[in-house]
Amino acid sequence: MDKTTQLPESAIAAKERNRFRLTLALIIVAAFVLSMLAGWLGLVKPSAATLSNGGFCIMATGYDGEFTGKAGAKNCGSAEVPPVVTHPVPKPNLTITGCTITNNGLGILASARLTWTSAQPYSAVSGTIDGREIPGSEITTTGPTAGTYTYTMTLSKTQLDTLMGKTGGYSASLRVDARLGDEVSYGTRSLTVGANGFGSACS
Repeated sequence: MDKTTQLPESAIAAKERNRFRLTLALIIVAAFVLSMLAGWLGLVKPSAATLSNGGFCIMATGYDGEFTGKAGAKNCGSAEVPPVVTHPVPKPNLTITGCTITNNGLGILASARLTWTSAQPYSAVSGTIDGREIPGSEITTTGPTAGTYTYTMTLSKTQLDTLMGKTGGYSASLRVDARLGDEVSYGTRSLTVGANGFGSACS
């Protein structure tokens, strides 16, 4: 009577794992060779599955979990880490040289104007009133005159009332931020608008 030798299940599983690993290794070697040839011929363009140096990634799931291949001498198969963006911390070293209130003939506020200067042109300037953004169109630049640039932010009473949501009777903080290279500086002034625009002041 013939006897048939049956391998244990663990041996069969080990055999299957070895076969899978060998097949995967052959695929990776082939992919590496193809990536090198493609990179040399200039045929591969970077995409979601390719690397900037002409190689590309292979990922497969086997018996022992995820296996990640790499080609072109660069790690692959993982999500790209976004660059860290740092923002400079504003410093309170911007000097506002003028805060001018202009009234109409009846003594009612017509506009408020802030003025500041710089020996070098700022790359960016912005303004807020109690944290509410002021349109950039309200900030103008002149100069250089005698080596000085002059910046002016002018707000009419209508604009102030719209930003504050009131027609008068409020106090607010006016702030300007200016960027020069990697540094951001700011300055503030206090604005008081009396009831119906009377008795307004800036300090």
